[in-house]
Order: sequence, then structure tokens, then C-alpha cells
Amino acid sequence: MPASGTNSPMPLPARGPWVAVALVVLAWAVLYLPAIGARSFYFEEGRRGAQALAMLETGELMKTEVFGQRYINKPPMLPWLMAATAAVRGGTLDEWSVRLPPALMTLVTTLLALALARAHSGRMAGLIAAAGVLLSVHIIQKGVTGETDTTIVAAQFAAFFVWWRSLRAGGPGILAWLACGLLLAIAMLAKGPVGAAYFCSTVLFLHLWRREWKQIGGLVLAVAVAATPLLLWTWQVYEPGSLSRWQGEMRMGTDLLPTGEAIKEQLHGAGEIIVEHMPWLLVVLVGLLIPERRKSLELETPLVGALVVYAALFSFVLMVWPHTQGRYAMPAVPAIAVLSGIAAAASWGRNRWADRALIFMIAALALYQITVAWAVPYIRGDKAYASRLAGQEITQVISEDAAPVYVPASRVHANMLVYVGPRVKAVADEKIADLNGPAWVLVPADQKADILKQLPRLGDSPIATVTSNYGAYQVYRLLQR
Repeated sequence: MPASGTNSPMPLPARGPWVAVALVVLAWAVLYLPAIGARSFYFEEGRRGAQALAMLETGELMKTEVFGQRYINKPPMLPWLMAATAAVRGGTLDEWSVRLPPALMTLVTTLLALALARAHSGRMAGLIAAAGVLLSVHIIQKGVTGETDTTIVAAQFAAFFVWWRSLRAGGPGILAWLACGLLLAIAMLAKGPVGAAYFCSTVLFLHLWRREWKQIGGLVLAVAVAATPLLLWTWQVYEPGSLSRWQGEMRMGTDLLPTGEAIKEQLHGAGEIIVEHMPWLLVVLVGLLIPERRKSLELETPLVGALVVYAALFSFVLMVWPHTQGRYAMPAVPAIAVLSGIAAAASWGRNRWADRALIFMIAALALYQITVAWAVPYIRGDKAYASRLAGQEITQVISEDAAPVYVPASRVHANMLVYVGPRVKAVADEKIADLNGPAWVLVPADQKADILKQLPRLGDSPIATVTSNYGAYQVYRLLQR
């Protein structure tokens, strides 16, 4: 790979970058902000929101809880951001508090892709790269979802951006490596060591390829800075059994499937990784495989090579990793988007049908996302808000008494119960018989017989039955023993 100073970035257009930034921010707002309130919590959002709720209630930031039960499966960066957002909004934890941080991370990633592609190939490349982020399958699925994915994507690509800019300036120096370490610390505190895998594997490979041995020390410094907060958190929360739990979260356990099933699972996971990066991966492949387009892509530029390594290297590792899933390769999205912008801008005007196909693809993906973000509440009606409505119904039923609310730990429907608030406490199933009132008890409808046998004082008639798409709870009043 040529030295970093052999190719200067193409000159920027006469018009400043702020018009492009404003367009991208506007597109992000139109495409994603309406989706924040378009449905009640789903996936793992309720669990993350419950952690933030506990932080607001107790002030404990390290040893997080989900309805009174310790939760240390993942580091607490995202719940911290959610709790901070809720605190700024007056202590209200709702869909906006839970989803705004991931949405802002989506915007950060988009602006980074815009800046990188624009500096290399001009305004059109930057705008197409931004579209490649905002309209990727991964981002459409997770762009405003209260989970860790967009935080990891943004933090790692921001570290790559800092590293690349410093490399072009003759570095990176110690300040750049420290900045990379701080950004990677955000990623690690969101998902553990694997949160820095794309950046670290890329930078290590490229410096080894270029035989820049001194820079390996800089990477070690960045990793040490990034790992320090994670290690402090680990030291604070570790308890027997934590290691196996963390291994499971990082898919590093020993629960291997039989050979035939393992091969089938790996092929499925590898297929997901490839398919979910379409159609932008196709734009890049056309640029790499067709000779005249490959020439216009300027493969000799160091940035293109670095982005290819960033997108491909750890993605290939994931393809052979046990129990892999397509979303694990989501950090490759901004690199593929920038490559798409460079490839499309370089060949623009050479084939009107290819240009029209790209425009149609962007318009179709944008229309799909607008439909999902704006029309879901009207298409799905109350089904879109089933968890919220169920939680609010429970809240209304128990509003006459501020007693604690207990639920069996084995049947915690977090996406419903987070709307009830911090009064909800999960209790181990075998300790239900020890509960004392005054209290409310939420009994899963299909466990009613077993729980009433353990706690006959509940009586036979529930005060209310509340149903959502996660199941039904029967609300019982438990009086003092």
C-alpha cells in the first residue's frame, strides 16, 4: 500500500460543507425522528430502559439493575446515555429518552461518512455516502432502536476517522492515539472488548502491512486507554459466574452445535452478513469488478484500501464465528457507505442507466423508511403501542396504592413493565411464597395455578387482566400477612 502522503485529497467544491451538512441533518430528521415515537418498546429496549430507570431512582451507575435484579451482561454506556437524556427531560423515561441517544449516534456516523467521502472525492461522493449510512438495511432496522448497535458503529468509525486524518497529516501522534482510545472506550463500555474489534483489526493489519512498527505501540496505548474504564467496571461488578455470562454475550462459549447444524448456522449467518449490506455492497462491487469503473474508483488511493480492510477483515472473521448474526457486522456500514460514495461519484455520468438505478434505489429506500417511520401508527393502530398501553393499564389499576409491584423473575416482560416504573420488583420464582403485603403481584396468566399454590393468600379473583403482545398478567392485591 502506498505511503499515506502519496495522494492528496481531491479539492473541495467552492461551496462550503455546511449546505451538505444541513441537507444530511434534515434527511436524518425526516427519516428517523418520527420513528422514535412510532411504537412502544420492543427487542431489548425495555431492559435498557429499566436499567436507566434504576439509575435515576438509586443514583447507582455501575451496578445496574433491571426491576431489582442485578444486570451485568453488558457494560452500562447506553443506559447511562438514556438516563442522562431522561434527566435533561425532567426525569421522564419514555421512547424519546431511550431512542434519542441511538438516533444521535446514527447522525454522528452519517456526518463522519459525509466528511470522509467529501474530502476524498467531492460533494456528490459525500452525499451518496451519507445516504449509504442512512439508508442501509442495518440502520433502517436499528437507527432509532434503544440498543447498543449504533453506539458501537459511531464510536469505532469516529476512531477510524481520527486515525485516518492524523495518518494523512504525518502521524498518528500520541494525542491522536489518546483520542482514539477515548472513542473506543465508549464502544467497549457499550458492548465489551468486541466493541473495538473492527477498528483494532483494521489498524493493526494496515500498520503491519506498512511495517510501521512504532505505530503498533500507539495502537497498544489506545487499547489500554479504551480498556481501562471497562476493567474498572468489571472490577466493580464481578461476581461468581460473571465470566461465563460475558463469554456467552460475546459468543465465546463452548456450546458448539453438531457439525451439520454448525455448518448450516454459519452459512445462514454469513448469508445474513452479505445480504444485509446490500444494496450498497453491490455499488462497491460494481466499482471494484468492472474495469473502467475500477479505474475511476482510484484503487491506488490509501483511503480506499483502508476502507476495504475496515469493511471486510473482521466481517470475514464473523462469518466463521460460532452463532454469528448479520447485525454483528453492522460496524462495516459506514466504510461500505463511503466506498459507495467514492465509486458512484467517480463513475457518475458514464452510464445514464446506472445513474438512474442509483437514484431509484435511494428514492425507494427513503420512501420505505419514511413509510415505516411515519405511517406505522396509522397502519398498525393500537398494536404498535400494545406494550405501552398495557403498562399504562397496570399503572392505572395500581394507582390507588403506592405499594411495591412484584413479578416472577422468570416472566419479566420488560417492554411492558418499564412503563409501570421503578415500583416493579422481580422476585425469584422460588421466593414468591415469602412475599408479604401490602403489595401488588403480577401473575403471568399461564402460571396462575402454580403461583396461587405457593401464595394462596392472593385469593382466586384477580383485580384485572392486562394483555399485550408479550403475554398476559393478572393483577392481584396482596394484603399484609
